[in-house]
Amino acid sequence: MIETRELRREFGGIKALAGVTLMVAEGERRAIIGPNGAGKTTLFNVLTGELEPTAGEVRLAGENVTGRRPHELARRGVARMYQRNELFDPLPARDNVAIGVAAAAGPYRPFRAPPASELVAADALLERVGLAGRGSVHHRTHRVARPVADARDRGARHGRRLPDRGAHQRAPRRPRHRGGHTLRGARRHAGQRGLPREGRRMTLAVRDLHAYYGESHVLQGVSLDVGEGESVALLGRNGAGKTTTINAIVGFVRPRGGTVRVGDRDITANPPHRVAAAGVALVPQGRR
Repeated sequence: MIETRELRREFGGIKALAGVTLMVAEGERRAIIGPNGAGKTTLFNVLTGELEPTAGEVRLAGENVTGRRPHELARRGVARMYQRNELFDPLPARDNVAIGVAAAAGPYRPFRAPPASELVAADALLERVGLAGRGSVHHRTHRVARPVADARDRGARHGRRLPDRGAHQRAPRRPRHRGGHTLRGARRHAGQRGLPREGRRMTLAVRDLHAYYGESHVLQGVSLDVGEGESVALLGRNGAGKTTTINAIVGFVRPRGGTVRVGDRDITANPPHRVAAAGVALVPQGRR
């Protein structure tokens, strides 16, 4: 059994965990649910020894293991499994899901076409998660096309129509490219090339940023620019490194490589209060 008592973790003035108490019995499954910034990853990092809590306790089978290192907790049976983000790129969504259906049914037999029963089951699963009729879409195209299509539909309902462009741009494959390339793409329509407009002043410039949690290389060469008066969105699934990118910029996570600059000022690895003094602040997502 693993148990937490009034677990707290603070990053500067931000309370990521504010008195979390939970109990997971042997053989029991629990889900931690919340929006970005709610503290889900921080809780797992504390439970697995990647971070030390500011206050509170972590107990395993009655033993106080607060502050123990990851390898010590692993010897006691506490291990972390990361979400797998890789799919079979040449295959559309339906075939990717059918492979999972076949694997769950028993020993997988490669080099064969999936039977009709597996494809029917795959279609049912796609419908369950709101992807009915999208089984022929390849995942890299779909990641960009779906938000654009949904936004276009919302605009039409309010009497406006978004231009029909940008949906065909493919997102980069590797996580280390996702940050820089996706953010640069957010400032331009699909098909446009080149640097930002001449004369635009770069307020924030991140170059080749690398960050780790223990031995996990979370950020791998992220680069992005934010110009004066510009809004930039960082897109990606859970585990892609969105929160870590923000935390590395504002000083909550110390990068092991790369630079962060505000204007002509280098703020790389500065503590949060100095980053804030330079004009960069983190506004957590509202959760009420």
